[in-house]
Amino acid sequence: MRPQTEYIITKSEVHAYAEDWLGTALRLEYQGYKCSSSTLLQILLIAAARVVSVFAACRSLADAPTGQ
Repeated sequence: MRPQTEYIITKSEVHAYAEDWLGTALRLEYQGYKCSSSTLLQILLIAAARVVSVFAACRSLADAPTGQ
């Protein structure tokens, strides 16, 4: 019988992995003066996690750009 080992992964690790994977898969090379590709991916992940629009995700975040 194998010893049972517990692995704990944090939400920040999941978020970082998802952002890295999506950035690679989508090959985003966007760099605006108010919004970087990293910021865009963070907003998209938050919108998907909360099942809300991009506009609603931007509105609920303090430092996010506008939904436009």
